[in-house]
Amino acid sequence: GPDALPDVDLSTPDAVPGAVRVDHPLLLVCTHGKRDRCCAVKGRPLAGALAEKYPDLVWESSHTKGHRFAPSMILLPQNYSFGRLDVCGADRLLTEVLAGRLPLAGNRGRGVFDSVGQVAELAVADRLAAAGEPVAPGELTVGRPEKAARPAAGADDAAAYAAVTAAVDPELRRRAGELLAERLEMKTVGRGRELKQLKHSDHFRPVAEFQQALREAAAAQGLGSREKTGEKTRENPVVRVDRGSGTGARSWLVTLESRTCWPVVSSCGDAPKEGRSWTAVDVAEVTPATAA
Repeated sequence: GPDALPDVDLSTPDAVPGAVRVDHPLLLVCTHGKRDRCCAVKGRPLAGALAEKYPDLVWESSHTKGHRFAPSMILLPQNYSFGRLDVCGADRLLTEVLAGRLPLAGNRGRGVFDSVGQVAELAVADRLAAAGEPVAPGELTVGRPEKAARPAAGADDAAAYAAVTAAVDPELRRRAGELLAERLEMKTVGRGRELKQLKHSDHFRPVAEFQQALREAAAAQGLGSREKTGEKTRENPVVRVDRGSGTGARSWLVTLESRTCWPVVSSCGDAPKEGRSWTAVDVAEVTPATAA
């Protein structure tokens, strides 16, 4: 029974009692209502409808992340995530996969790549599909993004920073500072439940407005494209995407930019908030020698 699952050896498929290898794709549909009710409300009907037509291909699953995109799905074995598809859209997804083509509608990227690589792969796949050359799931390979260290700040940077400061409304800055201090105090003294309720309202909205004003002012000074990653910084990353190898191989360089997204809803019933996402701003095909 379920109580025995923690003791099952999952190191290899052959070690799982009753496990059978399959040579066809599987679509996992998250129906984990305890994690997020959206997954039950939207995922369960979708899984049921698809299973009637594809009984061997569609499985219900526990939490797969990305519940804000419910119904959330994972396509195996290539590990592509999908979301926000109705029954017709998910049916087309499986039709495309069975025909050997990578579905693009609702595709949130392949889990074996980081967020930059996921966007780069789909940008190239979209270009090829538009040209009548669709790719198969997992056919494209993605290299590591090129990183450039940010130069040391100089006089020009100092002037740009001062211009950013001057461009932001002082009253908005003051109010955002008060709210940030309030949020820190509530978190420190254990008022987590009350803080969560306020986050789901517009109480902290001035903080998001202040951040947006900063980004716009920074972009006007040529500072907005620099994204911090750990202790390093980089300009807009450039990612290499390859199709095939040897004679006939093709390569692309994809330039990406981090942009503001609005609205972003983390879960059913939550208030929308501002987020960031990578966007492909240029896709250029190059010869393999040039891309190396």
